[in-house]
Amino acid sequence: GECARVACYILNRCPTKSLPNSKTPYEMWFGKKPDYSRMHLFGCTAHAKIVTRLKKLDNRSKKYRHIGYSLNGYRLWDENARKIIYSRDVIFDDQIPENTNENVYDDVKFAIDVEENVEESSEEAG
Repeated sequence: GECARVACYILNRCPTKSLPNSKTPYEMWFGKKPDYSRMHLFGCTAHAKIVTRLKKLDNRSKKYRHIGYSLNGYRLWDENARKIIYSRDVIFDDQIPENTNENVYDDVKFAIDVEENVEESSEEAG
């Protein structure tokens, strides 16, 4: 469910040829360009501000996973409590998510390179 929400969020902010002047669905609906500064890598580490009373040396933020967008903030996954929280005050580390196999990203890049080479070679032959 969360991946589908993020995919929809991104697609609504991408230009499309089916709309006049390659506008985004977001532009057509709201009449203004989307704000891309809110977009972050799905699954990246996010540090959300702790809003409860803190002592002088307490941590000011907690580590979560970015899993989506809410109306005025972000949807974050708390791995320890196994629940979704919402926060507006978040700092992101837009790197490859921790605890993931980096080879997965290499395989995707390799697949893209192979597809480009196949298209080029078929054009040369034809």
